[in-house]
Amino acid sequence: MDGINKAEMRERLGNLEKIRDIIIGSKLREYDTRFTKIESDLSMWQQEIRDRVEQIKTTLSKEIAAAVDSLEKKISNLSLTAAEERNEIQERVELLNKKFSKSIEVLDETVYKQSSSLKKELLETKEQHQQDVINLRKQILAELETKFAQFKDAKASKADLGDMLLELGLRLKGTELVPALKEASDRFSGLPQTKGHNATVTDKTATNNNHDDEHLQLIKQTQTLE
Repeated sequence: MDGINKAEMRERLGNLEKIRDIIIGSKLREYDTRFTKIESDLSMWQQEIRDRVEQIKTTLSKEIAAAVDSLEKKISNLSLTAAEERNEIQERVELLNKKFSKSIEVLDETVYKQSSSLKKELLETKEQHQQDVINLRKQILAELETKFAQFKDAKASKADLGDMLLELGLRLKGTELVPALKEASDRFSGLPQTKGHNATVTDKTATNNNHDDEHLQLIKQTQTLE
């Protein structure tokens, strides 16, 4: 292999993107699904709280309005000499108003505290998931750099590199990725490895140098995971 043309480079970079998607793609999609569900649950819960508060406000308003109306009618029917009774009725009206105001204040405070707590929990969960993704990316990068270093030192074949990537994928994801990752690694290692028994020492040296260049390109592309 005398060199790498643009088509071959695009194909190899495309294979690397597929391997990367196989290793962490499903994890990222799972995190996105979790975040969406948590945000949806939070929105639903807040709407339910608002509806309950409005319902309680409406009920209390009706009760107070009815009580005030009844008391006002009684006050209007009292004679000017019944000052003590009027004062008692007015105190009851003020007490009802204070009770209503206090109930609304407690409800608003409860809703605020619970909403703040839920938002904080959502933020902490999201930050933890993001940290998990970052750690996973760092782990993948470290493993790939180790494998590429071993590949370079041992002058291994492309098939060996494909096996290394497959092993890395299995260690990170489990055996359910065997078919997809194996297919990606096979495509990556599908180019011919030698020219035959008549190949010269110079050709082999050039091939090894090209392999080293490929490894450097793969490492640079993998670093985009961070």
